[in-house]
Amino acid sequence: MAAALPLSRPSAAPLPVSRQWPRFALVFAAIVAIISLLPYLLAYLWSPPGHHFAGFFFIADDATTYLAKMRQGADGAWLWNDPYTSEPHGGVFLFSFYLLFGHLAALLHLPLIAAYHLARISGAIALVLAVD
Repeated sequence: MAAALPLSRPSAAPLPVSRQWPRFALVFAAIVAIISLLPYLLAYLWSPPGHHFAGFFFIADDATTYLAKMRQGADGAWLWNDPYTSEPHGGVFLFSFYLLFGHLAALLHLPLIAAYHLARISGAIALVLAVD
């Protein structure tokens, strides 16, 4: 007869997490964030006279709608309103992330594009710190 297999394997003790890990992750995330800002800064600084760098390299159609949502937040809205429809409607609780950063932009007197990149960078740092 075959021997019965155990239903579960004995679990190994979890490895201790170094106290240096959060500090390293934060420094690493900050370095990556600063490096990711360089192309945007260079594009802004190297824009030819008479031209304006909008602040986006790709999906500019989507990104400009994010700025429009942030504009609504900067104007004090906590509910998103679609201004491009002919149907009457009230505000809805959508895009709260962009509305929140619009409020922060108004509170800190930041241009919306700066608040957008602040949101992008803070999201990248949060993503790196979330990995355990």
